[in-house]
Amino acid sequence: MRRLLALLAAGCALAAAPAGAQERGRPGVPLRDAIAGSAPLSRPVDVALEQVLLASALRRIAADAGLSLVYDPELPQLQRRVSLHARGIAVGDALAALLRGSALDLLVSPAGTLILVPVRTAGLQPGRGAIHGTVRSDGRETGVAGALVRVVGTPLAAVSGPDGRFRVEELPPGRYGLAATRLGHAPARLDSVEVGSGGATEVVLTLGVAPVALSEVVVAPGTYGAVGEAGGTTQARSREQVRALPHVAADAFRAVERLVGVSSSDLSARFGVRGGSPDEVLVLLDGMELYRPFHLQEVYDLVSIVDLQNVGQVRLLTGGFPVEHGGRLGAVLDIRSTSPRRDSARGQAGLSLQESRLHGEGGFSSGRGGWLVSARRGHPGLWLLKQLNFEVQSADYADVFAKAEYQVASRHRVAAHLLGAADHLREQAAGYRSRHRSAYAWVTTTSALGGGSAVRTVLSLSSQWRRRNSSLFLLSAEDPSGQPTPVLRVADSRGFRIAALRQDWTHPLSPAYQLRWGIDLRNASAEYHYGLERHRVRLDEEGSVRLGPLSKAVRVDVAPAGTRASAYVLHRVRPWQALTVEAGLRYDWSGLTRQASWAPRASAALEVGPRTTLRAGWGLYHQPQGIEELQVSRGATRFARADGAEHRVAGVEHRAPGFATLRAEAYVRRHRPVAARHVDPALFPEIVPELFADEGVWLAPEGLTGRGVELFAEGDPDRALGWTVSYALAEARMRAEGRSLPSAFDERHSVRAEARYAPRPGWQVGAAWQARSGRPSTRTTVVLRAFADTTVELARSFGPLHGERLGAYHRLDIRVARSWNTRPGRIRTSLDVFNAYDASNLPDDSTGEEPPFISARPDYAVPRWFSVSVDWEF
Repeated sequence: MRRLLALLAAGCALAAAPAGAQERGRPGVPLRDAIAGSAPLSRPVDVALEQVLLASALRRIAADAGLSLVYDPELPQLQRRVSLHARGIAVGDALAALLRGSALDLLVSPAGTLILVPVRTAGLQPGRGAIHGTVRSDGRETGVAGALVRVVGTPLAAVSGPDGRFRVEELPPGRYGLAATRLGHAPARLDSVEVGSGGATEVVLTLGVAPVALSEVVVAPGTYGAVGEAGGTTQARSREQVRALPHVAADAFRAVERLVGVSSSDLSARFGVRGGSPDEVLVLLDGMELYRPFHLQEVYDLVSIVDLQNVGQVRLLTGGFPVEHGGRLGAVLDIRSTSPRRDSARGQAGLSLQESRLHGEGGFSSGRGGWLVSARRGHPGLWLLKQLNFEVQSADYADVFAKAEYQVASRHRVAAHLLGAADHLREQAAGYRSRHRSAYAWVTTTSALGGGSAVRTVLSLSSQWRRRNSSLFLLSAEDPSGQPTPVLRVADSRGFRIAALRQDWTHPLSPAYQLRWGIDLRNASAEYHYGLERHRVRLDEEGSVRLGPLSKAVRVDVAPAGTRASAYVLHRVRPWQALTVEAGLRYDWSGLTRQASWAPRASAALEVGPRTTLRAGWGLYHQPQGIEELQVSRGATRFARADGAEHRVAGVEHRAPGFATLRAEAYVRRHRPVAARHVDPALFPEIVPELFADEGVWLAPEGLTGRGVELFAEGDPDRALGWTVSYALAEARMRAEGRSLPSAFDERHSVRAEARYAPRPGWQVGAAWQARSGRPSTRTTVVLRAFADTTVELARSFGPLHGERLGAYHRLDIRVARSWNTRPGRIRTSLDVFNAYDASNLPDDSTGEEPPFISARPDYAVPRWFSVSVDWEF
């Protein structure tokens, strides 16, 4: 059985190779030819092996490199003892040294799997025969590529080429059995195949059609993978591929912003999806919901608190997502952290112009457990913030992530996580200071119950606290007592705690019917302490500035608390081989508003050919106001009722030779807001909006509709030149005050393109270009408003909401990376050029006809700038 499983795994590894690789007739590249172009095989390792079985030695080194190794346990010489002692040796060189003098060789499949095979010799030796044949699929005359054909009872095997042909040679005369396997097919077997001396026996093996497991089918449209192996038919980029592309501060969210349908800016790590607000995106990290997970929130949410170094997989569900996700209207960003090593400890240190980091991981309990700890300290360039008109004295941030996994038993695993973040900011002009702290702790248990059933439980605690203070003094502003008094004083302290329990069950009732259900229980409490005092000032005849009367005063002290309960049930059915249907119902209850909501959703995937899949989805979605979202600065003390939305999505995906994916999707999203709210129409609000008498506008939208068509293409990721290109034609409009107007994130046209190239071993060059239509903007006029008592105050006057558009936007980013092995470890350096050809992308500021009017539209881009980073893996 072990032998059969090993050979089947090898067949699956080769079958997973992209079609383009199969058609080039390369089922595997010899190890000696693959070392130079493979980062995992070039990775330095320390080896200390003394009289270890060859099979065990190969497994250890492959595990160090994060590579999969498959082989037939009955191959000759696997039980011989080997020794190897080396420091900083490349993984490929270590493997080759272990195999030296044996009759074995390693092949590297296009998917990166190592396959151990016997060494082949050219031509038939005297007294030997061969088996030549074709592998076909039941009911078809065409050959099946990538099938693994093994000779039963021997270590010999072959892989069928693009035409289904295979050869097994150097067989002694006699009778043999053949077994063929291929992913997505039932195995085939031939017994009593006669082999003579000096000739070849011709055979045909016919594979039956076997369904892909029901749980592996991607049904929901709008599913994209940004990092790691997303599985199924989603688009995924490995961490090595992401690291080859330009990015800022190694931010996991920045790896997503170039996907089709995503709206973002130069300055912010936040993003919206398909015309929606960033607040409508649900963010999950290993099943834990993160609440506005960004550093320096006053400065456009500059960086997320999730370091890309800790990310193993990122999936973005842009629409039509299933009932297991709730609480948000627009999209789901599902982040899975990397699994820690289970062997010896390894470390990494990195330094760039924006941040520094330390990372360590290793194993314990004889490989049953693994740990990971990562810390990051950020120091964004003050010159960049000053470019944006911030008189910032200091700004920094830090975060830490820790994770431990332990395999309690063969079917039970437990993982504990900790994520903490902190930042502070001081701004000179408004006497502003802020501190922000957030902490998340959660434990996840996963159990396989037999028969395909499984349960996952997440128990979590989360908290956030934020304090911001501003005291603005004018030079001559004094009260009658002669003591300085601030013209503006803001004292804002708020925080929340949430304890939650989530449980998800999966139970297959048959091979064609799977049932999933789950619950999510949360208990939340918060504290808000907000105070505002703003005075007008008086200009006397002598030009002195005196403190005027109180213009506005707000004091709010509330401590809301409440529970939230959710439950869902999801049916996944395959009525026939090519069709998979998913239908579910979700229930949510919010104790803050005592409101219940029901959300039915359905989706389907139809395979109309071996490479083409049609998908469609429909569903209702609800988003209650979170306990952390109370607008106390506007005097609010009660929570608004939940907003609602309807999604309709349809698309087609085709996997063409030479491409990983070709995809087209169309969508319609209708939002039905039920609560009016206070919004700041400026694209990027001020750090201290309380400075102005008019802090925004009161908006009561009657509804919002977004529709669009998205096109996406990705080249073969296994080639030296990898690329993606996408285009979106979209519209997002809302109705307010009886008229139709574009939403804040309306982008009519957007184009994105990426390319990454490895010109030679150790070098990576990446480029990313994007262009889009200008977004709506609202003309903002800052004025000194005069009163009859000779006092004045700062105020903002807004033109028609979204009545103007910014100019078209375009930008090119470039990254050049170099890595090499050294005795103490592996060194990686990179140079990033942001906005390489220095596109202005800035609207022209203009002043009114005469002072004291200042009219401005918000800047939303930065000029060209550079970043250099160095990483050391040891």
